[in-house]
Amino acid sequence: MTTTTSLTVRISSDLTAFDMPEWRSLLAENELRQVFATPEWNRVWWEEFGAGKELFVLTLLRGEEVAAIVPLYRKVEGGRRIFRFVGGIDLTDYL
Repeated sequence: MTTTTSLTVRISSDLTAFDMPEWRSLLAENELRQVFATPEWNRVWWEEFGAGKELFVLTLLRGEEVAAIVPLYRKVEGGRRIFRFVGGIDLTDYL
């Protein structure tokens, strides 16, 4: 028997997304965490390199519990709107 769990997605598009206490809680639970996953690092990257981009921080909820936080940005490249992880393409392996 397969059990399915639905997820709800919340989208934040401003700097308050980096202040969510749930972000710290998720990091505390993950023994493989690293600096590139912290809200502080993501905020600094965004403040330095976010010009010309749109911020989309996705919070995935399983019921009332935060299951994941995915910081993304959108920009236009070659006439197409592209989503990428905050932190740029050079750090994708760590994000």
